[in-house]
Amino acid sequence: MKILLTNDDGYESEGLESLHEKLSEVSEDVHVMAPSGERSTSGHSLSLDKPLRVKNYGKNKNYCTGFPADCVLLSLGHFHKNNLPDLVVSGINRGANLAQDIYYSATVAGAREAVFHGVNGIAVSLACKFLVEDQSYHFKSAATIVKKFVEAGINEILEPRTLLNINVPNIELSKIKGIKLTNLGFRNYSEEIDKRTDGRDRDYYWIVGKLEGHEDIANSDCQAILDGYVSVSLLPVIIGDIVNLDKLKKLIEALNQGF
Repeated sequence: MKILLTNDDGYESEGLESLHEKLSEVSEDVHVMAPSGERSTSGHSLSLDKPLRVKNYGKNKNYCTGFPADCVLLSLGHFHKNNLPDLVVSGINRGANLAQDIYYSATVAGAREAVFHGVNGIAVSLACKFLVEDQSYHFKSAATIVKKFVEAGINEILEPRTLLNINVPNIELSKIKGIKLTNLGFRNYSEEIDKRTDGRDRDYYWIVGKLEGHEDIANSDCQAILDGYVSVSLLPVIIGDIVNLDKLKKLIEALNQGF
């Protein structure tokens, strides 16, 4: 299996390296095309008004000056045009991508761009606190979960025009209760805008809205994470498409035997 990795935290991120390490145990053909720096919450942006620069930083590892969707498009449209990957995995994101946040997420966009081009896409995120440095990160837990899905044959059962969105609790693997197939929830934010003044007496603004919980929606991805479960959502990339969950349900049932 040929696997392409990208992310939105940049090529030097611990999450990407953990994912590369684990998936290299499954395949000898793992490639990286990641952004040159932080690209969080940039959504499905493409660089149409500027050139893209690419630099190699290791065997089958490259970084790009664009966004995650650029990275995938550049890989599929040029670097791997004649030998497309079997699977694109985007992550591991530092922070959850739950509920409506998937529309802001450049991590999810990386997987979605792959699906646009007929390649299976998986987005994976670690549900840690966003922009809080004083915490432990259990990226290896998330990487191990992705490895389990790949080894179980997720690439053979993903339906066209769907992507798999995986969120993993930020806890040790032994403390994860299992895997749940979930629906998108809805997160509540304070939506605060902080107005400030600079040294030249000019106004500027920070978006500082804080998470204030989530709505009580049955079987939501938000609740699964809160309860200590891995959340797995199968998302159509075309709104209105109906997805078949039967094969995925059976795969998750088999994986849950190991918890």
